[in-house]
Amino acid sequence: MQKRLYENTMSFFELCKQIKRLLNEPTAATLAYDIEKTVFEVMATNGDTALCGDDFDHELLKYIGNEFKESIGSPKLKEIAEKAKIELSSATKTDLSIANSSGPKHLDMELIRAKFESLVDKLIQKTIPPFAENFFGKILSKSVNPDEVVAMGATIQGDVIGGKLDGIVLIDVTQLLFVY
Repeated sequence: MQKRLYENTMSFFELCKQIKRLLNEPTAATLAYDIEKTVFEVMATNGDTALCGDDFDHELLKYIGNEFKESIGSPKLKEIAEKAKIELSSATKTDLSIANSSGPKHLDMELIRAKFESLVDKLIQKTIPPFAENFFGKILSKSVNPDEVVAMGATIQGDVIGGKLDGIVLIDVTQLLFVY
């Protein structure tokens, strides 16, 4: 077991050495949208870089803990919250079920996606830049898959770095460092 863990760790570090450049998602999307340009200068990026799935879990934990009358630090509740979040990403409802360790009460309830979305709405709003339309003077397009646009931009940058595509220069602000 230890040997396999060591081998996996070393494989990861070898893979990290092959990384040529970090490209954040907004920059990659810009490359994909404005391919006619030849020079891209990213002056700044914005957003809550600390916002992650744990924040969504925590909001759900507060709700479940309040309903269940158990500490939100309970590992069982954390597990239930994460499982519910994952299930609600593709289903319209999920069942939450757990026995209370400090008494006879059991948690047995249904959670619908709309309720979950209302619980995490303030987090979702943090991911939507309210100034984008006014700042850039463009209507945000909802007709494209954002993951595909980011992947296309990353591919363009990969082709530039690999020498397959000439004439594009990217001057970027990298807000997160990758150290190995």
